[in-house]
Amino acid sequence: MAAPDPGPDTPELSLPLSLSQHEVWLDQRLWPDSGHLHIGGCCHPEGPLDLDCLQRALELMVAESEALRLLPERGGRQRLLPRVRPPLQHIALPAQGDAEAFIERWWLEERQQRFELGRELPWRLSLLSDGRQRHALYLRFHHLVMDGWGTQRFLQRWTEIYSALLVGRPVPAYEGGAYSEHVRESLAYRDSPAFARDADYWARQWPALLPAAQAPRQRGTAAAGRLPALHLARLRISRLELDPVLQGLQARGHSLFDAAVAALCLYLHRGQGADAVAVGMPSLGRSGARWRATLGMFATVQPLLIRPRPGLSVGQLLGQVHQQVAGGLRHARYPLSETAHRLQLLRSGRDSLLDAMVSLERQSYALSFGDSPLTRASQSFGTEARYPLALTLCEFGDSEAVELVLEAADKHCGAAETALLLRRLWHLMAQLPQNLEAPLERLELLPAAEREALILGLHQDLARLERPQTFVQQFLRQARLAPQATALVWEDETTTPSSHSLSYAQLDAASLHLARQLRGRGLRSCDWVALLLPRSPALLLALLATARAGGAFLILDADSPPERLAELLALSGARLLLCAEPGPLHQGLDRLGLPLWGPWPAERAPAQAEDDLSAPEGPAYMLFTSGSTGRPKGVLMGHDALQRRLAWMARRWSLSPQDRAVQQVQPAFDPALIELLLPLTQGASLALMPPGRHSPQRLTAFMARHQASFCALVPATLQALLEGLREHPVPSLRLACCGGETLPPALSNRFLAQTGARLFNVYGPTEACIFASAWACEPWPEDQALPVGRALDDTRIYVLDSERQVLPFGVCGDIWLAGPTLAQGYLEAEDTARAFRPDPFHPGQRMYLSGDRGWLDTDGQLHFAGRQDRQIKLRGHRIELGEVEAACLTLPGVRQAAVQCLQEGQGPARLHAWLAGSAMRPAAELLAALRSGAGGAGLACRSIVPGALRGRSGIRRRPAGTI
Repeated sequence: MAAPDPGPDTPELSLPLSLSQHEVWLDQRLWPDSGHLHIGGCCHPEGPLDLDCLQRALELMVAESEALRLLPERGGRQRLLPRVRPPLQHIALPAQGDAEAFIERWWLEERQQRFELGRELPWRLSLLSDGRQRHALYLRFHHLVMDGWGTQRFLQRWTEIYSALLVGRPVPAYEGGAYSEHVRESLAYRDSPAFARDADYWARQWPALLPAAQAPRQRGTAAAGRLPALHLARLRISRLELDPVLQGLQARGHSLFDAAVAALCLYLHRGQGADAVAVGMPSLGRSGARWRATLGMFATVQPLLIRPRPGLSVGQLLGQVHQQVAGGLRHARYPLSETAHRLQLLRSGRDSLLDAMVSLERQSYALSFGDSPLTRASQSFGTEARYPLALTLCEFGDSEAVELVLEAADKHCGAAETALLLRRLWHLMAQLPQNLEAPLERLELLPAAEREALILGLHQDLARLERPQTFVQQFLRQARLAPQATALVWEDETTTPSSHSLSYAQLDAASLHLARQLRGRGLRSCDWVALLLPRSPALLLALLATARAGGAFLILDADSPPERLAELLALSGARLLLCAEPGPLHQGLDRLGLPLWGPWPAERAPAQAEDDLSAPEGPAYMLFTSGSTGRPKGVLMGHDALQRRLAWMARRWSLSPQDRAVQQVQPAFDPALIELLLPLTQGASLALMPPGRHSPQRLTAFMARHQASFCALVPATLQALLEGLREHPVPSLRLACCGGETLPPALSNRFLAQTGARLFNVYGPTEACIFASAWACEPWPEDQALPVGRALDDTRIYVLDSERQVLPFGVCGDIWLAGPTLAQGYLEAEDTARAFRPDPFHPGQRMYLSGDRGWLDTDGQLHFAGRQDRQIKLRGHRIELGEVEAACLTLPGVRQAAVQCLQEGQGPARLHAWLAGSAMRPAAELLAALRSGAGGAGLACRSIVPGALRGRSGIRRRPAGTI
């Protein structure tokens, strides 16, 4: 590494920084360990090079150019050295092997090196050569002493001096000025009237209140004190593509730069909802021929504030950009830091005034060292990202193509997303001149290839079940294949557990016996049967019998208040109610009392044609979900959809007769169907936990005793499971799925490390038949949310904007679900009409608006990004806060109610209600009313725990007895 070499005679000078240098220094001070301010490039001289002549030419150029003898210091000043030894290092290319690979490896290592300000020259040259015809010349400068224009002028002057020395001609005179004079002029500007006029201009361009920062969605965090890593994408645009676009723009007085800024702002407007985007625009900062020929740092950056409002036309947006660009160039000397200081940048939580940078590099490298022309010239880019996005238009002389280069911060875009985003930006740029009168919302955001990939490509490899059978038909097939195989095990609720079991033959016979009773009680095909049963063999028997009799089941939560149960029974129109013990609730309702343990028929009844009346096209079950209006919504799911979902699980999870599920999910929660029904379709078995809540140790001890191999969980029970596994390991456990709410990466990582089992993070509303996507968990950064996976078989996932247009990979929007695994609809036709719409991409089919927001990554994995309304997921249960508030308003004297889900400290999240009214009862009476469900509220005042909610809601009073 070359060291400064001051001459013996001339003293060095201490200089302040110019205004443009000071801007760079401020940025370097903010990120002292970053190399984002290193610039330069490379070129490849072809032919022989005289290395002595190359060195002499460089020494002459250093002697005449003050900028090459500047030594900036950390404190904000710089020294001008009288003499320096040019830092040109020679590296021999290997005689054997791949020279290009060697150069690439060297460059990857070289660009990690940092300049140590004040101790070494802030520029470095490297010549990699085979000593004959092949050379690679790399230039690296710290932005404190050189800008992009200066690097081009550096090469021009070096080749000019070299070519003259090589043939003995006089060296052409240096036409540039002294950089120290530019420093003085720059500082004089600060005290001039021009500075005040520029300050006034920029104050008028920017509001007193900063707009929100705009960037692609957050996908992680950079290390503290470090800039995020950078992803780079390049796209060469041929003249055949470029010329029609240029002609269309120029006909309206616009430039390609205008189009680039407009396309970037339009993309952030459509993709992120941005109504104001701050775009950085670099300018040369060189007025007059003298400064254009001077090496050094002159460039400035102007902050353009572009407002792509809804309803604006393409032409209006281009006009706004053009006006901002022209005004910015007229006031380009004003420092960006002054505007940032006036706007109190740090108070706004921003480390930069800019959301993105757009640059134009118009350079010519048609140069040669004597008879050795420079080829493959290119600009170099760093490894760290200062801004979320930075777009550069590179025009190199008379090249047949223009290159677009996009830099994207890793915390906003992955490598594949960056490449796709660059293609989208060019796609938008190309559309602008042909759509000047169109509103911004009309332009197609996606290139055709990406649109096809999102609509068709992500779903083309999914299996489709051509002729699905019902789960009963699948069960009966297994019963005939292995009638003596164990189907069900359970335990008596005694101090010393006593195990019981049923074979497939016994379960077949018992369910047939009950199915015939149901038909005898008047049950017809597609009638609803309500099941008010605890977790027990009776519940499983009732599920099978109801389906065999041609009916559809509705599982009710036995812990629900009587008023709530009565409401759901009335809404459902259930024809029969199966319960363990008839009670006051059931008076006036058609009912059938079902004993818990039998008697089980010892032998099979003779087969008859009506022994299985289930049909794939008929309804299978109903589940009630929380409604925003305070009225629960009944979701109707068909046999066809249910069996398609069970078929995916069986295939993807490789289930076999050796597997055993543990059934511990609250039965009225649809993931319970995974544990209840899936094993019976594959010849496997299930172990029923006793009713009620269980400690982690009791759960894992039960699983260990019965050698459970898979289960369905929500994050809270997954946490409990891991706690219980410390005392009672379950070596048989090989698979679990977790859904219902967001799964923390730390919990997923812990499960994988502690158990060695597979874990699937699943997503999907009740209307999508249990879940719609799944991701096989793997070790994951704990500062990034887990994906929720790709669409399952017979399911399609779209991410659309408010106009139902397809959004690109990586862009957050509304999640719509489609395919034959959707629910048949809701009980109420108006609810169905609001949520289920025709699928525009598959005519004749439907899609469902989930109400969730998310985005698809380039691997097709869905990422959940929250709700677009006030619905929440708590302990796996879907809760509309509006329904809870509606229940609160039924309490005497309550006129206003507000409900939120809050987490206090490290404890679990709970619902909290705030009530107000003119004649409210004392807090103690209200609390008592809430606990008892007074006023028809059906509202439990207690902690929300697994199994406590389904189709109703709970709140808990806040500390100190307040509500």
